[in-house]
Amino acid sequence: MSSEHTLHLRALQAHEAPRSAALSRDAQGLISGPQGLVLLQGRSRLHAFLAAFSHVAALDTGVQLEAHPADQFIVTLHPPADGFAPTRYYPAAQAALQAARLSPARAQLYVGDGHCFVPYAHPAAPHGYDALGPPPAAQRVLLQPDRPPLFLPVRPADLLEALLQVPLYATTERKGTQSNSVAFAPLPQRGSGAARLVSLSNQSLSKGVGGEGQFGYSPLGLLTDRRATALIAGYLQRHGLRYALRFLTWHQAQTSRDLALFDIIAHDDQRPVPRFVCDFMQRLPHTLLLADALEPASLEHEPARRVLLPLGQETPLYLPHVQELLPPRCILIQTGATWGYALLTAPTPRTRMQQICQAQINFAASATMSSKPSPTLRIPLALYPTAAGPSPVHALLLDEAAIVRIQRMVRRLPAPLLAQIRIALGEKLALLLANDHTVISGIPLGQALVRSNPANLLLPRGMRLLPALPPDLLVSALGLQAHQVTILTPTRRYEVDNEALQPLSSLLSFIAPQPTQAIQVRVVPMPALDLSGLELRPQQPPVMVSPPEAPAQAKRGLLARLRPLLPSEAPFNGDFASELRRRARALEEAGDYELAAAFYSYLQDDQRAAVCYQRIIAQTGREQ
Repeated sequence: MSSEHTLHLRALQAHEAPRSAALSRDAQGLISGPQGLVLLQGRSRLHAFLAAFSHVAALDTGVQLEAHPADQFIVTLHPPADGFAPTRYYPAAQAALQAARLSPARAQLYVGDGHCFVPYAHPAAPHGYDALGPPPAAQRVLLQPDRPPLFLPVRPADLLEALLQVPLYATTERKGTQSNSVAFAPLPQRGSGAARLVSLSNQSLSKGVGGEGQFGYSPLGLLTDRRATALIAGYLQRHGLRYALRFLTWHQAQTSRDLALFDIIAHDDQRPVPRFVCDFMQRLPHTLLLADALEPASLEHEPARRVLLPLGQETPLYLPHVQELLPPRCILIQTGATWGYALLTAPTPRTRMQQICQAQINFAASATMSSKPSPTLRIPLALYPTAAGPSPVHALLLDEAAIVRIQRMVRRLPAPLLAQIRIALGEKLALLLANDHTVISGIPLGQALVRSNPANLLLPRGMRLLPALPPDLLVSALGLQAHQVTILTPTRRYEVDNEALQPLSSLLSFIAPQPTQAIQVRVVPMPALDLSGLELRPQQPPVMVSPPEAPAQAKRGLLARLRPLLPSEAPFNGDFASELRRRARALEEAGDYELAAAFYSYLQDDQRAAVCYQRIIAQTGREQ
């Protein structure tokens, strides 16, 4: 029979359109179709592909699973119509195969119309394949290069069950299907719920949102044999931990066992469950510690879909894309190789710790008490260290050595710090106190103190009073006074009056330089002013009075205006600067160095003026 009457593949050339009506070229030039199909050989390869593909697309829409004989599996892909174009959907599936390290011999992506499928982006045909020949009537056929057509009937299988069988791995392992090894971008998410869930990091999803802290874990789940319930409950209560409990029956193969599921958190919501508690419970037989892989649960609230994984293990699946396959109000417990998995579709309500710990008194008793309590019954208030983080410093308690150091430092402190801190000096002791709504920073001295409630009570940083009392009761119990600041340390109590607190700038004082010399002013009579030298001599021509200067002319100086009036022993040649220099030399030769220096300074001859001043200093020294 000729090839025109049989169904076969034909490699296309560049930009050649396929003849099959079910195939077309996308925007990237690749052969595409309305439906995809991934053929996988082996269950381990199926798990690897589902784990990688869950990171790029949601599995609740357009993904179906088929199981065939000879350990063959088919994953059918239907690109959703709301924004998931095949141009991005099929390359994402192809990238998932590469990220899972699946070779084309064991896993292959096909595209078609649901009846006839051709290979997608095959190395033997870089420009794609075309399906030629009559299409199948009612069968589904896969066309493979150099092989006869493969007819595969539809055999649906449970996709959720296959996802739950994906094995876990320890957090220290590094596998190819791990989330941090997937090197392609996810497709855009649909709906507000999916967009919210995809924003969670893969690390928080695999380890639990609470996760491992520096001192333990919070929150924590515990799956144990029901016979150990009383032992575990008593142990948790003795260590101040809160818990809720539900009982369940775990079916595995032909056996079933009665188990108890604990939800454990610390008494203080900000503190994790201690590590030594986890270490003790891990040593118990038939006991498994669990952590929330999605939204963490509390004792008052459980998320709509809850996933619990063994502590220290991760799943290669991206759970926000998987959780939509779970029914609402369910709990998925994945224990790995220990007990497998269990899906609680309608879990029973949890029992609170208060309901388990109710005490019953089986006998009646009566007692009489006096009207006045015994004076020997007193509950002491004591300081205990707290595990809280670092807190701001409101005051510093300084000893004698620290006072000496603060006296040296206060001169170099910034001005705003001086205005915000007050100091009270005592005998070999001092208190630095910050003003209201301010803290002390940058002074590594003394014992750090923090304000308590009430504000006039200071406690060492990292310590608190137990038992905890309201402020009104604490005032009467400690005898606090409103006009005093009270400081409590593990060994002593200090009381500082508010009047003793002075600004820190009070430590500063100005020391005048020594010695100090006063300047006395005495009256010196001045000689009479002699203007005879300014009179005109008879041989000089009469002074011509020039007309007033125009507004645009620059004003002349006093010496320039008096230049015609200056006496001269020699004929005046018209050069005022030369005449003034000649007279300065004459004064210098005559010993009048002070006036000569003034003339040289006017002529801007600083060198000659300096010489005159040096001669004045030398002359004054000889006279003394």
